[in-house]
Amino acid sequence: MPSIQTFEAAREIANTMARAELAAHRLQPSAQVLCGETLEAEGCWFFFLSDDIRRPDRESGQPFFAAFAVSKRNSLAAAVYDFRSNPAQMQEYVEIWSLHALGKQGEASIALEAFKAKYA
Repeated sequence: MPSIQTFEAAREIANTMARAELAAHRLQPSAQVLCGETLEAEGCWFFFLSDDIRRPDRESGQPFFAAFAVSKRNSLAAAVYDFRSNPAQMQEYVEIWSLHALGKQGEASIALEAFKAKYA
């Protein structure tokens, strides 16, 4: 049986990933990298960069990951997009990642294709 993550352990994983994303873009992280807001689904948590961090995608349009998905049930973690400006889109995205984290790849693939079609 896979190990189950605690919220605190998942947040630390997200914090490490956020610092790596900032370093990849040559940005100096502040002491507080993640904001207090999280989203939760059955299979995962989403953590978000602090609003105090200057995001290059807001100025250049280049891809930049400002959210971090961490599975509750295994070591799966990924840098992901932040769609909080559209709450419905963000919630659908979290649910897709939750399916993936739960090992329901078939359902996740179908949901992702519908998501892409809806928000393209």
